[in-house]
Amino acid sequence: MTEGLVVVMGSCYLGTIWVKIINLHHEVVNALLDLGVATLADSRVHNLNDPNSSRPVAERLQTEDKHPSQMAYTYNADMPCRSAAHFVRALNLAKDQGYGLDVEHAHLYLAFLAFDADLEDKALLHARGYLQSIVDRAHLYCRGCWQNQGKDSSMLTCSGCSVVKFCDANHQQIASRRGGRYRTRKTVPHKDICGLLYQWRQVDKGLVLMESCKQEILDFLRTYDRYYTPTPAHF
Repeated sequence: MTEGLVVVMGSCYLGTIWVKIINLHHEVVNALLDLGVATLADSRVHNLNDPNSSRPVAERLQTEDKHPSQMAYTYNADMPCRSAAHFVRALNLAKDQGYGLDVEHAHLYLAFLAFDADLEDKALLHARGYLQSIVDRAHLYCRGCWQNQGKDSSMLTCSGCSVVKFCDANHQQIASRRGGRYRTRKTVPHKDICGLLYQWRQVDKGLVLMESCKQEILDFLRTYDRYYTPTPAHF
């Protein structure tokens, strides 16, 4: 066997191992997000059936700041805490590995959890992270089928927000009508987030201040918190 062939085979082997490692990282992120969704669903059922669950969530959900762009929750016996911890771990790993859609979903669920706990600043932090993650990667994905079409693909751009893209008009209808589903995670119908995305695009371009859409973000969280966070019916 020649030296050149050995080098080529070695490179192919290392490349295969690297791909497996990348895939493993992605599966870990997905598993953490799915665990978070399942635990959150269980906590909703638990709160409905527990006569002592009227105690404010903020008293049970322990938080500590580690970084301005991240939120970490301490593990304890409470299900919302465990759910948040799964989401935070998924968020950090997804950011490290560049998994844009998973960053988006982790931010969204953490925003809802913080909003439930009356932690407005934390809810706004993650809601803004959710919107920014969409803006940053909208040119790559069709919001109807969730396929990565690449930055040079010719997709339709939403005329309302000028942010998200679709493979065709049919996929636009799918995204606007029901939002679709990414693994076990329910996604937000585009019609319900289109106006907010338009406002956030203006923030991203430096045309308006971040605080200008604070109330709209809180209204979104208030309106859709219970609808978009999971219940057992979503599985």
